[in-house]
Amino acid sequence: MTNKRLDLNLIQTFLIAAEYQSYTKAAEHLGVTQPAVSASIRRLEALIEYQLFTKVGRSISLTSRGQNLLPKLRQALCMVENALSISPQFKVYCSEVFSGSLSSINNVSVHEAAATKNLLLELLHQQKIALIIDSIKSDDSTLVNEVIHEEPNVVVCRKTHPRINGQINTKQLFKEKHCVLTDEWAVNQTTNHNQYLNNVQVETVASSLSGIVLNVIESDNIAIIPQSFAMKWKEQLDLQVIDLPIESNLVTYHFIYHKREKNNLHHKRIRNNIKETLKPFYKS
Repeated sequence: MTNKRLDLNLIQTFLIAAEYQSYTKAAEHLGVTQPAVSASIRRLEALIEYQLFTKVGRSISLTSRGQNLLPKLRQALCMVENALSISPQFKVYCSEVFSGSLSSINNVSVHEAAATKNLLLELLHQQKIALIIDSIKSDDSTLVNEVIHEEPNVVVCRKTHPRINGQINTKQLFKEKHCVLTDEWAVNQTTNHNQYLNNVQVETVASSLSGIVLNVIESDNIAIIPQSFAMKWKEQLDLQVIDLPIESNLVTYHFIYHKREKNNLHHKRIRNNIKETLKPFYKS
């Protein structure tokens, strides 16, 4: 292999193929075709001048020399990724439920997820952002949806509300005027969100959770929002926080990121740092 340059993409392909023991699964992970993976492995074998895999039925298995090379290439790739990860910022679009808690993480740039769902997912595909943390979910097979937190919704209103004092029944819930979040994010994940909107008196539509709580403290409107956000502002804004009197699904928050980043050491390390930072919000 003297005087031959080794393409880092070939190393990455080899490591993924070794992990999955399958060219097909490696191709799905990398977002390329199976023949492209096979061609990359052949190029790498030509460079190092020995065979890395043998075929075993529909799977592949590392040769003894391939097994010997595996930890060395893992370490080499880790060193390269660590060197390259020093300067670029890790851009996260995040629900405002969590956004204030992430500012202390080095090299993480936090933006509130105010854009439309489709735009955020497109930015993820274009590698303009690294991670989305929100209650949205994607059905795109090239993206990972990783559940990180679930919590109930609660009713909020101002402490001096003329008709509500610490509790609310179903009849009153539907009789009072509501401030709701734009349907794009559908954070009011009741048993049937559309049915909920159709049965309550919607007085105001807000574009953010902050907009909702500011509305309810300045009016007689009530709202249904995630419990953690309500408790965060309960004392400062003199909010009543009341259990929902109707059956409701939990609000489920996800990490959403591209499959190509699943085993990226820098990406994985930042995800783990974020999880540690957010531990107060969710069950271990």
